[in-house]
Amino acid sequence: MSVDLLDEICAREPDPKGFLMQPPYIGALEFKAADIRELGFAIESDPIPANPYHAQVRGQFSKITQLSQAAKWYVEIPNVSITGC
Repeated sequence: MSVDLLDEICAREPDPKGFLMQPPYIGALEFKAADIRELGFAIESDPIPANPYHAQVRGQFSKITQLSQAAKWYVEIPNVSITGC
């Protein structure tokens, strides 16, 4: 799963939400790294030319329900449920 490292964005960008919402993106979820790691996932920094804050979450995505329960909105998409229910 592709993610951005929010602590690094907040330390370097004057408008973190603005940075994250550059087109084509319309919303963002936030996870605590500890919650992701507790579920057995690894977080690996993976900067790319257009995004120095890019990282990858790696692991068995059979725990997607638990992962969605650990998420909260950072930039909410109206009428969209994180859990899908």
